[in-house]
Amino acid sequence: MYVAFQAPHDPKQVPEKYIKMYDPAQVGKMPNFLPEHPFDNGELNIWDEWLTEIPREKEEINMHLAAYYAMVTHLDHEVGRILAALEKSGKAENTYIIFSADNGIAMGQHGLMGKQNLYEHSIRVPLIMAGPSIPKNKKTNAFTYLIDIFPTLSEMAGLEIPNTVDGQSLFPIIKGEDKTGREQAVCAYKSQQRAIKKDEYKLLTYQVDGRQPVQLFNMEEDPWEMNNLANNQEFQSLLKELKSDLMQGLAEIGDSAKISESDWDIAPILPWVEKLN
Repeated sequence: MYVAFQAPHDPKQVPEKYIKMYDPAQVGKMPNFLPEHPFDNGELNIWDEWLTEIPREKEEINMHLAAYYAMVTHLDHEVGRILAALEKSGKAENTYIIFSADNGIAMGQHGLMGKQNLYEHSIRVPLIMAGPSIPKNKKTNAFTYLIDIFPTLSEMAGLEIPNTVDGQSLFPIIKGEDKTGREQAVCAYKSQQRAIKKDEYKLLTYQVDGRQPVQLFNMEEDPWEMNNLANNQEFQSLLKELKSDLMQGLAEIGDSAKISESDWDIAPILPWVEKLN
């Protein structure tokens, strides 16, 4: 069975019962909240970014956050109803359950409102699996894509994985036979944004009006992506390595974006961003 919920997504409509659970005045803003994005990422003039004024105001962001949390809570309740019905049917122990979601909405993080970006708050989605032969209460940091779900289910069911499938089965990782999975993950948004994650580092580059701003983050020390290391001399060799890995990764998937390996710029920082950091 496949069930697709609308939440959490615009428009933020939810039963009043759940809206009343969250007081906008009591909702704390994210550590990486910014009044506006420090530079043009190629997709700032779009519906999601029109939802609030620029610069963003904390009070207005909190109203959106409260509604967002209400939607998630409502969604959680409805998923609970499905799981309860499954238990009642007597088939819960013989059923695989996989939960995932759409890309996350920024909600003021990095000065953005939508999901048209490659920051963690927008590219990382939940992926929760439960069922026979799946260990309970276990997490993995392995790089995965949602296209991995199909081959994973195929292997779980004992079916041959078609050679036309681009994803790879996560079953070896689930069983503990493989600790790492992929060495890296490449992400893309339209022709303007590309990123690569490898080990604890993440490189982002943008193609906007002939310029290529670049950002480099240490995801273990800086999970909110607030400290751009791209202009730090200590990380120049790593920056070069990740650029090469990104270009190779894009070539392997036949990416048509016109991103060159040279002429990359350090992403600009606005004065008030520097003070926040």
